[in-house]
Amino acid sequence: MYDRRNNRAIGLFIALAMGLSLSYWGLFILHDGGLLAFDPAADAMGLLRGYGPTLAALATAAVIYGRQGLRDLWARIAMWRISPRLLALAILGPLLGSLVLLLIANVAGVDMTPASQSVPIPKLILIFLFFAIADGPIGEEVGWRGFLLPRLLAAHGSIFASVLLGLVWFAWHIPLYVATDKVELDLVFFVSYLLNNVAFSFIHTWFFLRSGGSALLSIVLHTAGNYS
Repeated sequence: MYDRRNNRAIGLFIALAMGLSLSYWGLFILHDGGLLAFDPAADAMGLLRGYGPTLAALATAAVIYGRQGLRDLWARIAMWRISPRLLALAILGPLLGSLVLLLIANVAGVDMTPASQSVPIPKLILIFLFFAIADGPIGEEVGWRGFLLPRLLAAHGSIFASVLLGLVWFAWHIPLYVATDKVELDLVFFVSYLLNNVAFSFIHTWFFLRSGGSALLSIVLHTAGNYS
C-alpha cells in the first residue's frame, strides 16, 4: 500500500546508500594521498563496504517510519515461509545457468581444466554461508529488496521499479570498483554490467513478488548468483 512518506524514504535511502559508497571511494583517495593512517582495503573495512544499502535501510526506516519501519523491515528479512519449489529455483537456477555457460565455453574451445579437483561438501556449504555474509547479499539485499523495492512497487509498476532499482544497484557498485581497481573499467564493462544489473533486478523482482515480499529469498538468490 502506498504511503505518502514513500517518496521521502526512497530519496533518503538512495542518497545514504550512494553516499556511503562514495565515502568508501573517498577513503582510498585520502589513503593514496597520504592523508589517512589506516588502510581502507583492510579486511574489516572491506567487509563493511558491502553493507551500505543495509545500513541505509536501517537508518531510513528509523528516521522516516520509526520503530514500525524497523519492525516491517525485520518482518521481510525473517519471512522464511517460502515455497520449497521457489527456494530450490533460487538456489539451483543460477548454478544451472552457470553450468550452461561453462558448457558453451567448453564447446567454444575455452580451456576448462579445473584449478582443483574436488571440494568437500561441508566446505562448499561454509563457502555458501561466507558468500552470504561477506560478498554482498546480506549487506545489500536488506536495502535493495527489503526496503527499496517494496516502496518502488507501491509507487510504480514492477517494470519501472525493476529498471530504477537496477540503475541504482549499478551506480552504487561503481565507486567501490573504482576504489579497489577490482575490474577493468572500460566501455564494455560499463555497458555489460549495467545490462547485467537491470536484468538481474527483473529476476529479483519476480522472486520477490512470487514469495510475497521476502527479503530473505532475495539474500538466498543473490548468494546463489555470487556462489555460482
